[in-house]
Amino acid sequence: MGWIKILMTVLTMPLIIFNLLGGLVGGIWLAFLGEWATIGRGLAGMFGGALLCSFLMFLGMMFQMPGIKMWESRKFFARIFAIPMLLIGHAWIYIVMTGWAIGAFQIIFRDVSGQSSVLPHGLWAYAVAVGPWSFLLQKDVDAGNDHGEIPVFFLQIACICLVLGTWLEIKGLVISFWAIMAVSLIVGSLNFIRLLYKEKPFLNADTGLAFSELDKAMSGQHGIAFTLIKPQIEQLLRHNKGTLVGTMRKRGICHEVIVLKAAKFILDDVLPSGNYHIYRGVLSQQGDLLFDLYTFSVRKLWAEDSNQEVSANAEINSMEEAISKAG
Repeated sequence: MGWIKILMTVLTMPLIIFNLLGGLVGGIWLAFLGEWATIGRGLAGMFGGALLCSFLMFLGMMFQMPGIKMWESRKFFARIFAIPMLLIGHAWIYIVMTGWAIGAFQIIFRDVSGQSSVLPHGLWAYAVAVGPWSFLLQKDVDAGNDHGEIPVFFLQIACICLVLGTWLEIKGLVISFWAIMAVSLIVGSLNFIRLLYKEKPFLNADTGLAFSELDKAMSGQHGIAFTLIKPQIEQLLRHNKGTLVGTMRKRGICHEVIVLKAAKFILDDVLPSGNYHIYRGVLSQQGDLLFDLYTFSVRKLWAEDSNQEVSANAEINSMEEAISKAG
């Protein structure tokens, strides 16, 4: 996938400039044309789109969670059935992206009065189609997950072709939207499979048991939340060549509690960061799941050791206050 990284590096700055100026120029242009209804629909799509797209993405987890559970079992036949479920969940991202983009262009272009107003409508439609995904991608990157970069990159290229094709009346550029999104799905799926087969070497027996406990937690009540912060938990468990887990085990701390401590430690930073907020003080669906995991971890850890200086309720109330100020 090296060529993808090179292509993304070369086009990053032009895309940043286009993203910053495209919607602004299109919006101002439409204002001069008196297209206030179109501007209103676009603003509603930009601000409400992040919430709607986040919810639709959440639905894809219905396929991914059972697939992840079967994959983590490391059994041959379970993994055979897991792969199609995981790929369906992964493909759902592209389905939602494509559907949102086409819907955005159709809604914005509904009142086009003539060829002279096609370009401002196209620039405004691009902002509506791409804006929510750029916002969600930034949230993921800030949270340590950059897997969304490839689909969002291809979406931007595809939508630019759609804008140019509609403006210049070049049917080939319009059709290329579908071709680019298809290539994006293929490239993203291949990269996804490659990541699946990257085995995680355990540094010692205790670290391996902690990883197994994490896998078990991912199939439990808070499985989706654990999945969201799994990379950070694994990185923490590997800290200092895996000696962190060994040190805790010498203090008599069981592997389940070690995983909960790791989850709470990460969530102490993640939840107030604003990365899982839709707006100020308002968590996304994923943020709500992470907060549920936080409260569960705090209460469980306090039950294990009730001699802590701060009570469980005090910690939860403090986190709620921090969440209300973030976003």
